[in-house]
Amino acid sequence: MLGWYFSVCRQKEDGTQPADPHAEQGECLATWQARIRGLDWIEELIELGQCKPMHGYGYPYRTTAQARFVLPQILKGPPHAREHFTAASYEIVVGKPHDGPLVHKDRILACPPDDWLIIQIFDES
Repeated sequence: MLGWYFSVCRQKEDGTQPADPHAEQGECLATWQARIRGLDWIEELIELGQCKPMHGYGYPYRTTAQARFVLPQILKGPPHAREHFTAASYEIVVGKPHDGPLVHKDRILACPPDDWLIIQIFDES
């Protein structure tokens, strides 16, 4: 399957500064699978200076951005999201995955707009 798996989370310790490659994920705000062009919105935020790639581990791809630039888009519908969770025949799925994007609206609305979030992206090709 071609596409991406996104998780957007708060930082575990302190979200007042951009996350670094060693920052631990805290409360999860949203997760979803995206189609092949799923990185377009992240690349656009990087070009605008509203998102910063974290240099370090390489995989998964990690970026950091303030909530004000990311969460409004997610509330409208996660960018390029697949309507339903899909898995290739060779993938092992442990437990019952959610069917479609998982958006914790209550957590998103409680998140301060200045918080720096961790956006973790897995290549599912």
